[in-house]
Amino acid sequence: MSQSKDPRTAVRQPTPYADLNAVLVHLVDGARTLLGDNFVGAYLQGRSRWATSPNTATATSSS
Repeated sequence: MSQSKDPRTAVRQPTPYADLNAVLVHLVDGARTLLGDNFVGAYLQGRSRWATSPNTATATSSS
């Protein structure tokens, strides 16, 4: 028997970057709170390249 997942929490790791995922989750949760039942979904588009060095705090994105 398969378990049904709540679609509101199905995708919580949309990128391989934990910090970016945390920002996205916060953004979507805020939109869901403000919009209530009018919130339909959120889409992540584009790509981002993050530096691999832990001492580098910059990120670049391109679409």
